[in-house]
Amino acid sequence: MPGTRQFAGACWESTASAPANAPTAARKCADRGGELPGALALAAFAEEPGVSLDPEDEWSGDILNFTFRNVYAVATVSDSGEIDSGLFNSTGTMETHPYRCVIPLLR
Repeated sequence: MPGTRQFAGACWESTASAPANAPTAARKCADRGGELPGALALAAFAEEPGVSLDPEDEWSGDILNFTFRNVYAVATVSDSGEIDSGLFNSTGTMETHPYRCVIPLLR
């Protein structure tokens, strides 16, 4: 698949997409036939030769906790592979981060 590289049994996008909130990033990956990667897998991908994560941290598909009603912490991964979090809620206050999709090899 153009613009991807194989890693962990899937096609990973080679570059991050422009920042979006977490639900939008997840929907855009679903539209491409994939999903956001797990935080640990994204951190491992960052260790691959020639891979650079976005310096603004990238979304993963992992919800870490529900901090308040309708407020969620979603794991992000830094360009150095450190796991942190970004927040979103269902009332419109949402952080944006770059993201990359992981698409299964077999469709």
